[in-house]
Amino acid sequence: MEASMQAAGVIDPSVGLTDASGAGLARWLNDEYGELGYVSSNTDPVTFDDVAAEAAEGKHPLMIGGRGWYHWSGCSQYDSARDVLILKNPAGNWMGVGSEMDRDEFARLGAFSLVRLTCPATENAPPPPEQNYAPPGSVGSGILDAMHADGVEPSMPSAFLPLGASPAMAEWCIATDGTMYVWQIPMGALWKYPASG
Repeated sequence: MEASMQAAGVIDPSVGLTDASGAGLARWLNDEYGELGYVSSNTDPVTFDDVAAEAAEGKHPLMIGGRGWYHWSGCSQYDSARDVLILKNPAGNWMGVGSEMDRDEFARLGAFSLVRLTCPATENAPPPPEQNYAPPGSVGSGILDAMHADGVEPSMPSAFLPLGASPAMAEWCIATDGTMYVWQIPMGALWKYPASG
C-alpha cells in the first residue's frame, strides 16, 4: 500500500502526505477501492464540530490532518461528555497529542482537513430485522399486550400448564428481560414474576 501511494505521489517519505487538503489521498482511495464499492471524499477546511458530528455517527473511517500539526491521524469517535475527538494516532504523542484531541488543540494545530472512506451500499442499507424468538401466533394476545405495555418482547413461544393437559389452565412465557408472565386462562388474570438474580 505504501509503495502504491508513493508511486502515485500521494505520500513522500520526506514530507508525509503531499496534499494537505486530503484531496490526493481521497483520489487514490477511489482509484484503488472504488471498484469494490467504496467512495472517498475530503472536506477542506473542516471545523471541530464537523469532525465531531461525523465521528459520532461511526459510519465510516475518518482521517484528519492539521497544517499546524503537520500530521494526519485516524479519528474513530467523539466523546461528547468530555468534548474530545478519539484518535487512532500513528505517532503516539506527536506535538503533545496522543489518543485524543480537544477543541483547544484542534484550534492551535489547524487548519484541519478531513478524508472519509464510505461504503454507500452498507451505510444506506436498512437495519437488520429485530430478532424474533416467538413466531407470530405462538404467544397469546393477553401476554403479548402485557409485554408490549412493559416495553419487552417474548423470548420464547408460550408453554401451557398443566403440561399436556387439555384444556390448559395457564399460559406462561418469559420476556426478553427475564420476567415470567403467567396468564390464568379461566379467570383471564395475569401474574408477573420478575427475573431473580
